[in-house]
Amino acid sequence: MNDNQHIRNFSIIAHINHGKSTLADRFIELCKNKKIKKSDAQYLDSMIIERERGITIKAQCLRLNYTYKNIQYSLNLIDTPGHADFSDEVSRSLDACEGVVLLIDITKGIQAQTIANYKKAIEKKLAVIVALNKIDLNIEKDNIKAEIATLLKIDHFVEISAKTGNGLINLIEKIIENIPAPTIDSTKTEFSALIIDSWFNNYTGVNCLIKVKSGSINVGEKIYLLDDNKTYKINELGIFVPEKLTMQKISVGEIGFLNLNAKDLSKIKVGSYISTKKNTHHEKNIKTITPNIYANIYPINTDDFIILKKAIEKLSLNDASLSFTISKSQMFGSGFNCGFLGILHLEITKERLEQEHNLSIIITPPSITFKIITTRMKILYISNPSDIDKINDIREIHEKMTLTTIISQKIYLGKIINLCQEARGIKNEIIHNNEKVYIKYTIPLSELIFNFHSKLQSITNGYASLTYDLLDYEKSDLNKLSILINEKKIDALEFVVHKSKTDKTSQELIEKMVNIIPRQLFDIKIQAAIGKKIIKRETIKALK
Repeated sequence: MNDNQHIRNFSIIAHINHGKSTLADRFIELCKNKKIKKSDAQYLDSMIIERERGITIKAQCLRLNYTYKNIQYSLNLIDTPGHADFSDEVSRSLDACEGVVLLIDITKGIQAQTIANYKKAIEKKLAVIVALNKIDLNIEKDNIKAEIATLLKIDHFVEISAKTGNGLINLIEKIIENIPAPTIDSTKTEFSALIIDSWFNNYTGVNCLIKVKSGSINVGEKIYLLDDNKTYKINELGIFVPEKLTMQKISVGEIGFLNLNAKDLSKIKVGSYISTKKNTHHEKNIKTITPNIYANIYPINTDDFIILKKAIEKLSLNDASLSFTISKSQMFGSGFNCGFLGILHLEITKERLEQEHNLSIIITPPSITFKIITTRMKILYISNPSDIDKINDIREIHEKMTLTTIISQKIYLGKIINLCQEARGIKNEIIHNNEKVYIKYTIPLSELIFNFHSKLQSITNGYASLTYDLLDYEKSDLNKLSILINEKKIDALEFVVHKSKTDKTSQELIEKMVNIIPRQLFDIKIQAAIGKKIIKRETIKALK
């Protein structure tokens, strides 16, 4: 076992599709002197969907050994997600690191998530090494370097090709030289560790990825979960190299996994601390992950409800950010109201239910959490629009806001500004840099989740990237819009919309309903209503 001074804990952070997982493959090949088969490419992306989409969803960690100046170093590499939906996964991973490799694709330059991840690393006071990827393409790099110097205030880079491995030795040596060893608190001798991630195995139960903050732990010892002071026995310890390697002991500064004699993953919260000593004081835990959007999921075949229930429960065992409660619909029957980090998280969950569990499902349009203040100044939070009908004394409705950052080519600036204004955005800042433009707007979260990203990609021909930070709630002029079929309200088709968009939204919804509902032997009346007031109406005429 290497001593603490020869450990380097670092993450690769970047915008989506800038080459993080490919770079991790090259690290494995170099450190293990082993060529990765094409079928095993993107080694750390273990989910089928991760490989199909070319994205990382869950944080992964592996230990690699590298000899530098006749000293063997343990490099703990954490591969993190690049998509904005999974930014909390990035934050959790960074809490286990002393440094990061900020990877930038020179064919694309700085993107929205590049800046967001860089800011996270700086806020956590981590060492940052900038790696310019895809140098094998022989593209002019001066503009990219000038862009990085202007926006990130960095003027030193490592040039690499994650595809060919060029420059990789230089990058590893920079990691060893510039990223510090883990900090040790010499006043603490008892074992304590931060839970970075957790997952469930049907045979072994709950497993945790941990960063050891002090002391050491052996197989068979008991630990306390400091959130509730419950005790658990350590059944197994180990690391990933990237294959699973069991060990008898893990010590301070190391990142590894442990298996607990526990069957309920919900009790093991990511960001919590574990220790061999009860009531040990630690710094503030990592923030709890909360859903940003909600949608109802129903089985097309109502007899599949139990199968859907078991499938969602199984997914939630390894996805702490997926929440769910039972939901009943007059139209669709029994299903679940599920909470997601964002649209991509929703899409991935849908794909996993369909691919891994062979389910046919219906998903309602997503909604967000709204803050309601009653006439008695009571504060309520609702994520299901139909729940508004249960509140009789509403004084104000507030909606979640975002600080949205968009990076694109200058030629699309006018179209992007129009899109932001249509989304009720308020301009914060516009920065021009060479051929690119950096745009910041305050935009309601409800506007972002309804096709904003697809519209942005359409008007920029795909040459735009977006990220957002959640802000507080703000008072807004909102209405609950209901769709009725033959004067019967459809609970799955209720939405909270801004007053300025009520007419347009209701017309679009009714037109969609007219196009998808087949004609019958009787007239079908479709209406849009605000409260009891009918504001739009169409009739599907009966067959003759």
